[in-house]
Order: sequence, then C-alpha cells, then structure tokens
Amino acid sequence: MLVDCVATLDIGVNVDRSIFIDDDTTIEFTSAGKFIINNLFEPAFVIANTKNVTMTNWNVQRNSSMPITLNTNGYSLADKYYPTPGHNGSGTFSDKVLSDWLTKNRGVQFPDGPSHGLWAYLLGSINISSTFFIIGDTTNVKITGLNLDVPHLD
Repeated sequence: MLVDCVATLDIGVNVDRSIFIDDDTTIEFTSAGKFIINNLFEPAFVIANTKNVTMTNWNVQRNSSMPITLNTNGYSLADKYYPTPGHNGSGTFSDKVLSDWLTKNRGVQFPDGPSHGLWAYLLGSINISSTFFIIGDTTNVKITGLNLDVPHLD
C-alpha cells in the first residue's frame, strides 16, 4: 500500500476502529503521505500474531491526549455508545475486538471466554492506548524512516 496524501484516522473512544495490519503487508509513505490520528484507550494500529510486515517512511501525527483519570465513562462499538461509569473501553477492545480478530484471522480459540472471562486479556489502559500495538507471536516486522509527531499545544 502506498500512502500519498493526508488521512485522518478518528478513532477516539471507538473500540472497533483500530487498523489491524495483516501478514505479508508493506505500507510505504511518500513525502506527501501522513496519518493524523486521534485515539484514546484503543490502539491506532494493531500487529497481532502477524508476520512479514514492512513499514517504510511513515509520517504520523498524534492529535490526542489522555484524561488524567484514565476514565471516559464509556466507549463506542459498532456506532453505538455504551456508558460505563468509572471506566473506559480498553477492556472491551481486548475482550471483544482483539479476541474476535484473533479467532477469525489467526484461529486462536478462547473456549472459556463466555464462562470465565478468558479472552485476549490485557490489563490496563496504557498499553492499548498506543499508536502501534505489537503483541503475540509477531515476527519479522521491519520499520524504517518512522516520523512520529505530537504537536505542542499551548
């Protein structure tokens, strides 16, 4: 894939808007290419149990910040808002979105999930608030020329 323009990825608190990068994927940016991302408690890009990924000359601007309490009181899934007082959607991302993707695309089964809550269980909000979330049996990921910018806000 060649990225040759500016694209805004508005993930916000939508737990199902992360971009999963699959096996044998090459993504290269031209000098005009840029991703402007806004993600909160959900990763922008997920590389999970994936092999042979090449990322060249990426230009990413992160336009998001973290609330001091790590609490958004809710999340969105399939364009529906779910209030969760005192929490955010990070658990739903790992339990539902990531687990479903791993089952569908990698054949990973979570047989005790419904009865015991055993999914692709990832504790906390910070890891999955990342720009790039690389996890599991991931091999041969080559990243060169990455420019990650976080604008200074006055």
